[in-house]
Amino acid sequence: MKRSLFSFGLILIFSFLTACSSDTAVELTDITTKIIKNKEITGSITITNDEEQTQELVPTTLFYELTIKNIGNTRLTNLDNENLNIKIQPHDSLIATSKEIIGFNIFDPSEYGDTGLGYGHTFARSIEPGQEEIFTLHYDLGVDEATAEVPFKVPSTEKMETLTEKALDATLIISLQDEEIARFDMKH
Repeated sequence: MKRSLFSFGLILIFSFLTACSSDTAVELTDITTKIIKNKEITGSITITNDEEQTQELVPTTLFYELTIKNIGNTRLTNLDNENLNIKIQPHDSLIATSKEIIGFNIFDPSEYGDTGLGYGHTFARSIEPGQEEIFTLHYDLGVDEATAEVPFKVPSTEKMETLTEKALDATLIISLQDEEIARFDMKH
């Protein structure tokens, strides 16, 4: 009797721990990476010259579309981008490629400084249990005609192909309220 009660207790504890660990489980179900130039998707840069005339520049960007599935049993929310965070942590090879082609590490916000370029994202407000949502991240690479405000011209097609080939040399990190809940090698 004691033995079966002890076994039942262990099974109950194991089941409880397994259920708790699946509260915030996610799965990366799809990744699409491409180079795009699309104002509706990634926005534009507006500059004003000395005569108060404005010019709109549409940057070419490295664009990631990520499909993430909530395989846990708790709704994941992203109200005001404070709770759910998605970040690409580039491997050394991708950082080196970015620096060689663009001139700086496009995955490090602190390196944008006075480049005139930017980066951005779109996040779903929440992911219900069992549901998938699409998240996007993009990083500006340059504009067609460099200006004083945006001195980075779009790299050649060959260089952009090289960057696209290396774009998945990274780890995707998903955090919930500053606590990492998942990490995925983007090549798999």
